[in-house]
Amino acid sequence: IVQLLDKHSDVGIVNISEPSEQETKILKVVCIDDDIVIRETVKSILNEHGYEATGLSDPLKALGEVFQIKPDLILCDIAMPELDGYEICAMLRNSTAFRQTPIIMLTGIEGFIDRVKARIVGSTHYLTKPFGESELLMLVEKYIGPGLAKNSQVNKIFSKNK
Repeated sequence: IVQLLDKHSDVGIVNISEPSEQETKILKVVCIDDDIVIRETVKSILNEHGYEATGLSDPLKALGEVFQIKPDLILCDIAMPELDGYEICAMLRNSTAFRQTPIIMLTGIEGFIDRVKARIVGSTHYLTKPFGESELLMLVEKYIGPGLAKNSQVNKIFSKNK
C-alpha cells in the first residue's frame, strides 16, 4: 500500500492500494475470420492496446480452440466456409460457458436482415467491414473494458515499489 499526503483533506493521508488481480488481468479476445488481413489487423490493434488477441482461421477448429482459450470477447466473421458466423454464434450461445460472453459479428454486408439474423442467434453487436481502429477499440472497450496498455504507467510504478 502506498500512502500519499493529501493537502486538501482533513485526514492528511490517502491510501492507494495496488491493482487487484482482476484489474491487472489481461483481457482475451478471439477473432474468428478466414481472411488473414482482418485477423492480423485485429490482432495487431488489440495487442497494441493491452489485450491478448488470438486469430483463428478455420471455423471448425475454432470452436474447440475457443473453449481452450476462454476469451472475454469473441469477434466472428459471418461469411466463412463450412460453418458460417451465425452457426458458430448459435453453438457458442448453447454452451453455458459462453452465454454471457460478448460476441461481435464481423461482415462486409450492411443489411437489415443480416443484423436481425445476428441478433436472433445471440450476437451482442454487429461491425461492418471495413472498420477503423477507433471503431474496433470503442466496441471492445464498451463490452470488456480497456486493455492493460492504458494503465501501463500505474503498473510500472507499482512494479518498481515491490
